[in-house]
Amino acid sequence: PWTKKQEYYTEGQDVIFDVILTAHHKGHFVYKACPIDPQQIPSQSCFDEYPLIFIEDMLYGAPADLSYPHRAYLAPSSVAGAVYESSSDPPSLYGMKFSHKFRLPQGLKGNLVLIQWHYFTSNSCIYPGYDTYGFPEHWNNINIVPECASIPEDGNGPPEQFWNCAEVSIGPSDDLSASQSAVKLTMPQSTAKLVMPSSPPLDESPDSPITPCTNLSSDIMSVNVGYYQSWAIWRQPPCQPFYASDIDVSGMGYTHLVYSFASISASMLIEPWMGNLVDEALNYAAFNALKKKHLNLKTLIAVGGLVHNVPGETCGRFHVVSSSAPNRIKFADSVVKFN
Repeated sequence: PWTKKQEYYTEGQDVIFDVILTAHHKGHFVYKACPIDPQQIPSQSCFDEYPLIFIEDMLYGAPADLSYPHRAYLAPSSVAGAVYESSSDPPSLYGMKFSHKFRLPQGLKGNLVLIQWHYFTSNSCIYPGYDTYGFPEHWNNINIVPECASIPEDGNGPPEQFWNCAEVSIGPSDDLSASQSAVKLTMPQSTAKLVMPSSPPLDESPDSPITPCTNLSSDIMSVNVGYYQSWAIWRQPPCQPFYASDIDVSGMGYTHLVYSFASISASMLIEPWMGNLVDEALNYAAFNALKKKHLNLKTLIAVGGLVHNVPGETCGRFHVVSSSAPNRIKFADSVVKFN
């Protein structure tokens, strides 16, 4: 059910969206909108009907792309003057800030409207139009990855994609009471969280009676997964190093934690990242030590990373491992023995 509207806008208004990325995987943002009724499940076709137009990059000077006017391209993390901030809700999520101005479509109105944020990453492949887009010179943008063969609509498979939504109301263009503040979205390492704007909340009275959920089975399994980037311990200023022991398991309510990454060896077996057993063994110990304090916590390890996605010696190993039953069995056996 609809519980809180984050902002009130008018049709055709220019609005600013702030995003904090704790894991910068390059690429671009796209925003779309969908007006819905209370308790209605929005469809992607509804969002596709109301794309927002990119107007301005407020921080890094990305120009509009006339061929793809809905894209907001992301400055690299190395860009001069990069802004890093910590979010306030949830706290202690530190990352690079992006601030983009978009224009709401004319004709888009509704008391209940979802603004969809869609993050297309480009650390494994680039999208059509990247080769002709006028990236600012001071970005020193270099594309060393191939063009994406396909872009899964459901996000299942490369390239990585992320979604989030903000809940707003949009009135007619002659309504002068619209808010000028920004909807703020934060993209942490595991799941997308919303940062509520600082303006006073609107009237939260529902437009129609909302029936509370009943007859929920008590044995429904609830899973909250956290994704830990092992290389966070090597962060340099202005970033802050982040160790496994810093993970707030209780505060975030994690039931499962995923360690990234292990890699695939030349023998097509799982291995510590690129064979670096000395450093990784210490990281594994600290990561798994969390289970001593949190007895119900489950820890897992992810296999992957950029080296398996870009051209080179290690790029084809996922394909080799999965190409035959004997190879899959061999790899699976190595995973079982990996500890």
